[in-house]
Amino acid sequence: LSLEDVVNTDIIIPTVPISIYEEQLNAISNLIKKDALIVDVASVKVHTTNAIKKYLPDSVDILSTHPMFGPDSSDNGNNYKNLKFIYWNERIKNKKRADDFLQFWNELGCELIELSPDEHDKQAAYTHAFAFLIGKLGMKMNIRRNYISTKGFEGLLYNQEAVENDTGQLFDDMMNYNPYV
Repeated sequence: LSLEDVVNTDIIIPTVPISIYEEQLNAISNLIKKDALIVDVASVKVHTTNAIKKYLPDSVDILSTHPMFGPDSSDNGNNYKNLKFIYWNERIKNKKRADDFLQFWNELGCELIELSPDEHDKQAAYTHAFAFLIGKLGMKMNIRRNYISTKGFEGLLYNQEAVENDTGQLFDDMMNYNPYV
């Protein structure tokens, strides 16, 4: 499929690294449907939401989201029960389409949490960036369980195990593009 074919849909979900988000939006700005719904799923919200407003037409709807889970925490996409799904109706004209999109995640069992991009990034600077930092530090030090591991230590290892499958680019982008980190 060509890029034109891919973005000629009613709902577009850019799933590219945050560091090239603006470049990719610019590349599709003249190709997308004028009334498309753009669903942002990046790990930072202020940067990506502002980029969408900057590069895409005012006629597109913007649903700013952050599924607070990945393959590991969703059992490879088999269990979404009680997993947090952050959303913000940034600019929505077609409310039914946005509601249907969110309802899909609700029916899978996600806990939908309405949070502005700014508030998301403030909270994520602690919950997400801190956890990644601790996990990446443990990986660099090659920290592993041992015979005298305590519950507190095991909790720290959970952070490490949670980020071992994530790319270094995701970590770098979260650190560089969240204004509160």
